[in-house]
Amino acid sequence: MLSTNTTESSKPDPTTNLDWALKYAKMGLRVFPLQPGTKIPMTAHGVKDATDDPALIKDWWTRTPEAGIGLAARGQHVGDPCFLEFDQKPTLRDWAKNEGQPIPETRVHRSASKGAPHFLWIHTEKSLELGNCDGSIAGREWFSFRANGRYIVAPPSTFEGKEYTVFADIAPQPIPDWVVDRIRANGTREKDFGTCLRPVHEDFDFDAFVEWVGGVENEDGSWYPFRECPVSGRRHKGQGTKGCALYYDGGTLGFKCMAAECPSNMDRKPGQGGASFLVSFLSKENGAYEGVIWPEREDQLGAISAEAQEKLIEAIGGTSPHPTHPKTGKRLCSTRGCGRWEPDVEKGILCELCEAKLGRKCFLCEKELDVSVVGDICPACIDRELKGTPEKEKEAASTPVKEPEPKKKHRDLYRMPESCMYGWLGDMARKLDAPL
Repeated sequence: MLSTNTTESSKPDPTTNLDWALKYAKMGLRVFPLQPGTKIPMTAHGVKDATDDPALIKDWWTRTPEAGIGLAARGQHVGDPCFLEFDQKPTLRDWAKNEGQPIPETRVHRSASKGAPHFLWIHTEKSLELGNCDGSIAGREWFSFRANGRYIVAPPSTFEGKEYTVFADIAPQPIPDWVVDRIRANGTREKDFGTCLRPVHEDFDFDAFVEWVGGVENEDGSWYPFRECPVSGRRHKGQGTKGCALYYDGGTLGFKCMAAECPSNMDRKPGQGGASFLVSFLSKENGAYEGVIWPEREDQLGAISAEAQEKLIEAIGGTSPHPTHPKTGKRLCSTRGCGRWEPDVEKGILCELCEAKLGRKCFLCEKELDVSVVGDICPACIDRELKGTPEKEKEAASTPVKEPEPKKKHRDLYRMPESCMYGWLGDMARKLDAPL
């Protein structure tokens, strides 16, 4: 448990990074070394290696005296350390004014680049229940409540040539309930995001997976941010540190992108998690991942029965892509964009209208059409006709002209005049027997 002695400022300031690290340890804070001038951990497991053991701390900073200092949040018991970091206004001072509360006393540091405040607290029952929580404004990071497994950079570490400083040199105090309430009201809890996480196989190799994914930056607790969104191929506006990131805590894997327009949010199938979408998407870009990820490989789903798929999806905590209607018991049609309900579950997962479309062939190339295709021409032929390529002309010359079917009288009343039927669009209209 942390000391809450508020007389820390009366003691002489430490002179070296080792002295500062030992001071933090005496306050009950767990520390670990950072690469000099960066926020990157020096140890193999980063924040997980944090300690308050003086012997280990002396060994670390004796080897690298200029190493920066990372402070680890821990959310196991009341009295463990937690941190509230602001990247932009409004900050805690504004919250206190709006709530009619005095500005709470606790230890405060300021960041190297912006001078943004870092408030150091100790956990209460309420903050333990909240857990890690992040807030954003207009897509940009606003605040980060680091409750467990995450860290902040501490004075006198440097970043980009500037130094972190101490603003209020007292011991961390219990975080007030009203502050926890404001964090909860304005942020998104990591626990809520955890509902989208999936357990990984016991042989899952995260380092190999990260190498396959590519573009992953250094760990921030259990978060591994991307320099650029791996799905959109660019950095989203206001992406920030965790706006697009992998999540891995040793047992579960997740992926999130906060940009609403990202394909990972727009094109994801019902019940499909972020990590599942990412693996599926990158498999097309980078080739299939050779290692094992899930307890049951996703690429095996197509080789098992629909009933087995349903059981597997339920076992891993997903949502069935073919849910059952809560009142009628009907199954949702599996055709994308259909939305109709199949009355006979044993018959299959296609509605009657989609089932009637099975076996159709393209009017031009005579290849079998997918049930989701509207009309009688496949997308490839439409694309080829619209482009008007030389290959289209050669194909048209070698394809026997089919005798047109007898036209119905009511269609003749609305037929486009022959004088308008010119060029390749006119040829296409004749083939389609298209009215005006």
